[in-house]
Amino acid sequence: MTDTTDNTLPPDAQIIELKIDPTYKDRAFETIKSLVKGNKYNPDEVTLESFEGKILRFSAYTLSTLVEKRTKAIKPGRLESAKKVNNEEGANIEMEKAYRALNGQADLERSVRETIINRKDKGFGIKINNVFTSLPTLKKEFVFFDGCKTCKAQGNVPCMPCNGNGRVTCTRCRGTGRTPCTHCHGAQMVPMAGNANKKVQCPVCHGRGFTGCVMCNQTGYIPCKTCASKGITPCPTCHGTAWNSHLFIQEVEAKTNFYYPKDKLPEKVAFSMEERDSSITEHAIIRIITDNTSITSWKEAQAKSTDHSNPFNEALKNGIICFPILYDVTLPYGHIEYAINGKNYYTFLFGQKAVLTHVSPFLDDLVENGIRKLKDAAQLRGSVQENLKAAGEYRTVKEGIIFTVMSPSIKKAKIKLKSANPLGLSNNAINEIVNNADRALKNITKKPRTIGAIIAGASYIVVFGAYFLTPLRQQLISQIPNDALHILADISVLGASTYIGTIGIQGGAQAVLKKVMNTLLPNEIKTAPPKLGKIIYWNIAAASIAFIAMTEASRHMSNISSPAWYEALINIF
Repeated sequence: MTDTTDNTLPPDAQIIELKIDPTYKDRAFETIKSLVKGNKYNPDEVTLESFEGKILRFSAYTLSTLVEKRTKAIKPGRLESAKKVNNEEGANIEMEKAYRALNGQADLERSVRETIINRKDKGFGIKINNVFTSLPTLKKEFVFFDGCKTCKAQGNVPCMPCNGNGRVTCTRCRGTGRTPCTHCHGAQMVPMAGNANKKVQCPVCHGRGFTGCVMCNQTGYIPCKTCASKGITPCPTCHGTAWNSHLFIQEVEAKTNFYYPKDKLPEKVAFSMEERDSSITEHAIIRIITDNTSITSWKEAQAKSTDHSNPFNEALKNGIICFPILYDVTLPYGHIEYAINGKNYYTFLFGQKAVLTHVSPFLDDLVENGIRKLKDAAQLRGSVQENLKAAGEYRTVKEGIIFTVMSPSIKKAKIKLKSANPLGLSNNAINEIVNNADRALKNITKKPRTIGAIIAGASYIVVFGAYFLTPLRQQLISQIPNDALHILADISVLGASTYIGTIGIQGGAQAVLKKVMNTLLPNEIKTAPPKLGKIIYWNIAAASIAFIAMTEASRHMSNISSPAWYEALINIF
């Protein structure tokens, strides 16, 4: 955005015919041709059928409304820094005067406008509606004092712990003035020295069982620590000042709301503006009107307006102070019609960058045969490999296959395909490409995954047989003195074997998958580990069954000790 002193601000959505600018339409046309490239159609055969472009020049404005926020509080003491009033009514009158005094201050209007313009959004766009900006320099405080009612303006109140007496009950003797004898513990008698079977009168308490409390000198009371024996403490409400301040705080914020002639602009222009909101500054030339003459003329024009919904006039009518920020907006847009393979398509161009929006899904039509071949591969019609190769002749379909292989999930593959083809490809086509690619890739790896699972299952029998039916396990657990850890050793063998079996299944499937993918991108792609699907569950089941079978077999061999934890389970069941 740049400032301007141009005083020819358009009163409304004034449309000016755009002279055909080759760089404007050509930039968009080249984008379309680049998307066509690689999809078995010559981009140079895409023909521009027609172009219609215009420049919109219209005014927009943001109203910065000064909004009050009033708060009140009671503070201890006398706050001399705030302006004095007689009562709450007086405070409200002063705050009303302070707000009214803001009206017509040229420096304030300029200051508020600069504050808004210096924001990141410049006060332009739909998202600035009902956004508040603090104006700390306009903060006002008013106060009146009254004597504290809690202490009756004395500053002190009777001490609560001692009830104003200056002393409290002794905590040691609890007001009795005496404590149990520490020698006889209140029994009055103690064993005689040298003859434990005979008791004599306690020599310390003289047979009374208690002694005088030394803490309170047998009075039953001790000085109150809270009030230092004064019987009074500072008032908690006024903090000992005998006064309270009734404080009234007036804060002012600038609330922004954006207005532009939405109903008078072409529907697609208005939609694109709201879709981009504050980033509209990247697509339109927006000049901020700052000279006082133009602003004054705008206000006078608004005052003469017969539009009852005029927000500026409505605000003034209701006594609300508001300042306008005026924008002179120049925004190009256009429509192009182009033909691909004998079929016409339309695209809307928006802003200085000729951004393509509302693009017809022309790629859907161009890659239709590629999607059909991909579907054949997914549904096992003909050779899966040959159908994938034929589908991969279409750049967009090939990207879908590659993203499906390389992405950890179908969802992420769809996101990548959409990012690579942001225009001209519908969401339905994206879903169809990725879903069929996923099924086709599973068809390719189904046989090696199945064979790998069978080999893994046989390997589990061999591995667990060697572990449980030979002295191998006994030698291993003999190194573990804690019997409770033997089961962890067995489970670790099961887990490690299952993991290695899974890696083996994936390795075989990956070799086949990479061979097929190299037909799409020779020597340029390293495939990610293929998804195993339900084979992973069959693999885990096979490992578990082989593990249990060999454990059970160890029970029936005289020269082998079966696991103690397994014997315990057998006894339970």
